[in-house]
Amino acid sequence: VAYDLIASAMFGKQPLGQTILGPRELIASYTREDILAFRARHYSPMNTCVAIAGNFDLNQVKDLMAQRFGDWTGGAGEIFPVNAVNQRPQTLTADKDTEQAHICLGYRGKPLGDADAYPMAVFNSILGGGMSSRLFQRIREEMGAAYSVYSFPSTYTNCGTFTVYAGTSPETAQQVADELLRQIRLLRDGGVTQEEFDMAKEQLKVSYVLGLESSSARMSAIGRSKLLRGHAVDPQDVIRKIKAVTKEDVERVAHRMFGRPFSASAVGRNIDGLKLL
Repeated sequence: VAYDLIASAMFGKQPLGQTILGPRELIASYTREDILAFRARHYSPMNTCVAIAGNFDLNQVKDLMAQRFGDWTGGAGEIFPVNAVNQRPQTLTADKDTEQAHICLGYRGKPLGDADAYPMAVFNSILGGGMSSRLFQRIREEMGAAYSVYSFPSTYTNCGTFTVYAGTSPETAQQVADELLRQIRLLRDGGVTQEEFDMAKEQLKVSYVLGLESSSARMSAIGRSKLLRGHAVDPQDVIRKIKAVTKEDVERVAHRMFGRPFSASAVGRNIDGLKLL
């Protein structure tokens, strides 16, 4: 629910009280004919990419595709609306009787393919991308105030987001929210140390390479890249771009991104009084 709310605040697609899937009444009204019409509109040859990774014979693959999909016909494919970030930040809350309070801060990030997505990935590693990050070490290890705390970027065509999340008890929600904002300001205004920067780059390279070890992961990566960017990304090119990131790049992108207005959301008991901005 917290992620639904932050997406609503960032993209402005749903009013408060609705989830990303839409209002309950609309979902309940769907018929079999609606589902079939959706499939016909969206699932067509023009909207389809076949990605393969592993040990295979290309000629056999082509023969198999011709057998299975050779007579597949369809329209030109659905033309999707351009993604757009909501220009008016919002604060959305949902009071719910839960054991934990969930807090999200949403910043305008970088779109898919943007050169600054690499510096953003580096400072994400420093801020909240792992157990050695500032948020994890400060809020979970030192303060013992959150059972889960992290940050992550999301890239889409034409836009992107950067989300900071924490799960804590309702009693410490304000303390955690204040510390999230303090750590973000420290990174924005104070920059990063050389040691943090060097470690984050190495961690990013290693995690990227390890993430492509399995055939299924490589298949998903090339398929997603082909669909959304029009070409498959060369892993060596990604490594080169990570290596090319400078400390100044990281501080520039972090200062600009965290200097903008942001959206916030929270779910939990007595959450309406939580100060998030």
